[in-house]
Amino acid sequence: MTDDTQTADQSPDLIAASQAQGPNLTQDSIPSLLAKLAIPAAIGFLFATLYNLVDTYWANQWSTDAADGFGVAGGPFFLMVAVAIGLNQGGTTMISNALGSGDKVAARASFFQSFILGAGASVILAVAGWLMTEPALNSLYGDRPALVDEAKSYLVPIYLFTFTFIFSFAMNSALAAQGDFATLGIVQIAAFCLNMFFDPALMHGWGPLPQLGVAGLAASTVTINFIGMAVILWRTMNSELMRGFQLSEFGINVPIMSDLIRQSLPAALNMVVISGGYIVIPYFLAEFGEGAAAGYSTGTRIEQLILLPVIGLQIAVLAIIGQNMGAGQFARVRQTFWSGIWISLAIMGGGTVLIWLTFDLFSNFFAGDAAVRRMSNLYLIYSSFALLSYGIMQISVGALQGMKRPLMPLFVNIVRLIIGPSLGMIVAIYVFDPANIHVAWSVYLLFAWLCALFIFFYALGQMKAVEALSSH
Repeated sequence: MTDDTQTADQSPDLIAASQAQGPNLTQDSIPSLLAKLAIPAAIGFLFATLYNLVDTYWANQWSTDAADGFGVAGGPFFLMVAVAIGLNQGGTTMISNALGSGDKVAARASFFQSFILGAGASVILAVAGWLMTEPALNSLYGDRPALVDEAKSYLVPIYLFTFTFIFSFAMNSALAAQGDFATLGIVQIAAFCLNMFFDPALMHGWGPLPQLGVAGLAASTVTINFIGMAVILWRTMNSELMRGFQLSEFGINVPIMSDLIRQSLPAALNMVVISGGYIVIPYFLAEFGEGAAAGYSTGTRIEQLILLPVIGLQIAVLAIIGQNMGAGQFARVRQTFWSGIWISLAIMGGGTVLIWLTFDLFSNFFAGDAAVRRMSNLYLIYSSFALLSYGIMQISVGALQGMKRPLMPLFVNIVRLIIGPSLGMIVAIYVFDPANIHVAWSVYLLFAWLCALFIFFYALGQMKAVEALSSH
């Protein structure tokens, strides 16, 4: 690349001009930006959740072994999700920081490293999935060979085509860093609609299509992922980031790759920790009688639907703060953080009232068994008092990721989701006779608030430290 081209690509004026067709993360009104970015992101997450519910519905319709096998496959599938989300969040942080500083060449280099790292992760996961899925399933569920067969028939194709999923999220980091959250949202809405047709068509063999059973769910997902990957690739290659791109730019950049790994790995591990929390808590809940674990599972589904707007807001905060950190506009970084906090508190406050008014209605809709409904209602009542803390946590994590400080959220979530709940469950089970679930959920609530307040003040401290460092 010539010096003239590089100078042009690094001009902040050019970056501002290149964003004229979409939101300008370093100049537009912060509240307006948060709405423009968070709403499509939240809608996209909603349809991604509905997509999974469609898969679950059709697996339940096929057979008990199919339903159980599909449920068992959720853990290994989440590993792929964790890698994809880690790359997406790490890439968004790197690209947005580079764009904010006016360095489009560095932004593209960050994008290419995300793509290369995703390719390597896809190969590793594909080989591991091919070689290890059946032995791992047999070691855990060898007494149910039909379940093993169903889980394997879903997981093996998914792992072999891991790249369709990981590349989509890796490439989307370039769009998110430029403020384009609508593309992924549209792709996820379209994926949900297509899945409603492809799932039954491929499971049952409509028309000339073969009857694939549970493998049809995997075939549907792989087919839809191919389509989504193509759309995101097209949008990325036609975005302003890629204007002026030369093939000679593509290649491994060790310093940027190392920085990307430092940003992506904690984000991926954070997702693993969140998944671990959903494994640890049901393990202890078996001690509280019939319906406790299922009630918790039902309650968390309802809770996750309420959290969707704040998850969208977190991603918007990450992108906006990332660009403004790169641009050295610390006043906008602070404004984004505080705006995100207040908006999330308003959303979660509304969610709290909604749960108080309708928790029994929601539980009746999702759970048929009376014991499950009772336990779901109890969890939702306690959880409603933690919703405000969840809002504070999500925005603080997004801000820290945008500032390229992803490690502390990982440590805090280990305490919040694994250590704290485990401690509460142990006290409730082994100190009280009979086991007292109110104690367990009270400790859970206490740790949720302690961790949220800690990460909030930590994020504030990091903002002040970064600003002070840049002034020297």
